[in-house]
Amino acid sequence: RGLRQIARDTEQFMESDTADALVNIFEEPEFAQELLVEVDAALQNTEDVNRDCLISHRLTLMKHLGASCQEQISFLRSHFNHLHARQLQIDLLISEELHDEAISLLKTSKDMDAANRYLVSNHCRKLILLYQKTGQIQELREELIHYILCYEQKDLEYIRQLKDVTPTEEWAGLSLKIQLSKSTQSIVDQFLASEGMWQNLLQRIEFSGSTFLLEKHEEELGPRF
Repeated sequence: RGLRQIARDTEQFMESDTADALVNIFEEPEFAQELLVEVDAALQNTEDVNRDCLISHRLTLMKHLGASCQEQISFLRSHFNHLHARQLQIDLLISEELHDEAISLLKTSKDMDAANRYLVSNHCRKLILLYQKTGQIQELREELIHYILCYEQKDLEYIRQLKDVTPTEEWAGLSLKIQLSKSTQSIVDQFLASEGMWQNLLQRIEFSGSTFLLEKHEEELGPRF
């Protein structure tokens, strides 16, 4: 009875450890159903600061009660304008291999979350993965170009992927864009080395005056110059 009273206290119930413990201890569907009613009531308050937790706990309870994937998606879709619900829906669609629906939601989310570059970059990476899985080469190529030129690159992973899906006759133009893009400046020396553009690499090192870059590529440049 004490735990049931805690469950009815919305603020305490939102503590994830408490909620998880309640669900694990009381496995009876009746109790889970009671908790679900409490969460639904709290979700009616659109200003609740614990909305992310509420949505997550509601999904946990639905799974505990044996809700189907489509029922879970339907619930998350009803909170479409809430970022956390959309993220959970995207991950659920991907895990269930509902690729077309996941792609559609990711494209919509890119527009809705346009003000947050971190979020949009995550959406881009998920789209890239899905386009690879579904063999949508043209869409993959366009998404890779957008991601590489608009978001800072930490390594050559996505550039290599782009080269793999780009016709040879078009690569030179893309290569130049990659070299000039602000998003690739921290790895442009690696890119030039990977492309065997040694003269360009040497010129860039000379222009930068960086002894670090010179030492980094000395083994490759030494025999050639």
